[in-house]
Amino acid sequence: MDFSGTEEIKDLTGIEGFVNLKKLSAIQNEIAIVNLEFNKDLEILLLSGNLLSSIYLSFNTHLINVNIESNNLTTFTGIPNATGLKELNLSFNSLEAFSIDNTSLELLLISDNLLKTFNVNDAINLKSIFIKSNLIEAVDVTNNTLLETLVVSDNKIQSVNLEQNPKLTHICISSNLLTSLDVSSLQNLIWLTINNNPNLTCVKIKNGQNIPTVTKLENQKLNTICNYITYKVKTRPCRVKTTNLLIDLRFLNILIVSLL
Repeated sequence: MDFSGTEEIKDLTGIEGFVNLKKLSAIQNEIAIVNLEFNKDLEILLLSGNLLSSIYLSFNTHLINVNIESNNLTTFTGIPNATGLKELNLSFNSLEAFSIDNTSLELLLISDNLLKTFNVNDAINLKSIFIKSNLIEAVDVTNNTLLETLVVSDNKIQSVNLEQNPKLTHICISSNLLTSLDVSSLQNLIWLTINNNPNLTCVKIKNGQNIPTVTKLENQKLNTICNYITYKVKTRPCRVKTTNLLIDLRFLNILIVSLL
């Protein structure tokens, strides 16, 4: 069922009658409240560009793809029950905290929110995380051993442990407060963005390690031994266009194809 782009729908009253509905698309409308309690077979939910401040999805256990980007969300619940969920997009909302317990999720986007806390310890199959432009001071991905893409630029992160993430290929961690960074265990890494971390002057790599694409400041070095010195550098956000991502839905390998 597709109500996208009409800009006239303010509610979805009556949707409860479509008990066998598998896909609901109502993008770019003025929907502020939605009740999906009776749509238990939903697999795809696309509600980006509306006025939702909260949504409850505990009854929708068959969800695979959920996109509620560009709303007014301050609360979000029910996803742990969706045991087949693969993609979740909550970017451009007003969430201040996020925690998820879902072992099927592979792609998570929550960029441009107000996040201060972020917990994905129980999302053990995550392959891609996009949480740029938030207020996050600490990020723990030690349980996310399948992680391939990590985009956390424009936050307040001071340190991150990546020793348990050997599959990482893309890291964008610019415009943070890093004082140190060790990528020596990431032999699959092909993209690293570290510029605009005022106190980060050296990134530790393994002897002979080659990272094909590195974005850094002139005073930032890649070395096998790092002695950290504080420099004061004006910060500037690193922006990743999530709309320009090429996503292979079978393997969910994400290639970042452009930076602003």
